[in-house]
Amino acid sequence: MARDIEASAIESGVYTDLRSLTATRRAAQDLQIFQRRVSKGLLLGNVRSRLRGRGMEFEEARPYQAGDDIRSIDWRVSARTGMTHTKVFAEERERPVHIVLDQRNAMFFGSAARFKSTLAAELAACLAWAALGASDRIGGQVFSDQDEAAIRARRSKHAILQLLTRIVLFNQSLPGRAPDTPRRLDSMLEECRRLTRPGTTIFVLSDFADFDDAAAKNLARLGRHTEITLFWISDPLESTLGLSGRLGLSDGRTTRSVDFSNDLRERYQAQRQRHQVRLEEAARRSRARLVPVSTSEAPISFLRRLYRG
Repeated sequence: MARDIEASAIESGVYTDLRSLTATRRAAQDLQIFQRRVSKGLLLGNVRSRLRGRGMEFEEARPYQAGDDIRSIDWRVSARTGMTHTKVFAEERERPVHIVLDQRNAMFFGSAARFKSTLAAELAACLAWAALGASDRIGGQVFSDQDEAAIRARRSKHAILQLLTRIVLFNQSLPGRAPDTPRRLDSMLEECRRLTRPGTTIFVLSDFADFDDAAAKNLARLGRHTEITLFWISDPLESTLGLSGRLGLSDGRTTRSVDFSNDLRERYQAQRQRHQVRLEEAARRSRARLVPVSTSEAPISFLRRLYRG
């Protein structure tokens, strides 16, 4: 259960609360998370979405058939081919939104403006409010090392408040007791495939610390019929490991002394690079967007740059 969290811990970005997540609604109103133009500079890889934009959209030009609306004639293609062609439009089907939020102990870390767990929670709230503003159904999964909560997709403010309440519960329970068999990302992705249907837009927010071949396999299966964005949450200290000498490290429960030598930093950077390559390759295979985001970022400012017009 969530503990009594001091206001200073919320203000410093260690934790979040329901009031903070609810307050993101106004700021998220102008986010166009389904628009076709996404800032490529904030993505790892160049992956195009298979899902079309909202409303009626041009799909193809085909030879004119008796009964076609003459207002749909494609005069440019007709002039080029010498044969009358008509434009065919496709109406996008309803697109539910499903948010998968990691609130495991590994996310309870931060050296910048906020902890990884808090950044992920705030991003999830912004995405949920933006989706509701686009009249989409919202659902999701929130999981820790010990537990998981699943929220059925619905088109209502109540559905988002239910999701945000679960987020706060898991967020304020960090750091939790480490079970013998903690929940893993690959099983959460497998569960996500069971909970969602084809055409769903999925946002996964995690540090992907345990991303492995099993997770990549489930991600590829999930990507066959859905549109996925992977928000790779990280902290500047994780990226550079800018530490030296023998230092004590603690997870809030136990403390260990670690010698941050040049050799350790080199091995760490090599391992992190291999991890990034694995993530990028898995994202390409599943046709997902991989979006790195740092705890030094302000969530709404980052999303506005990502989903700019």
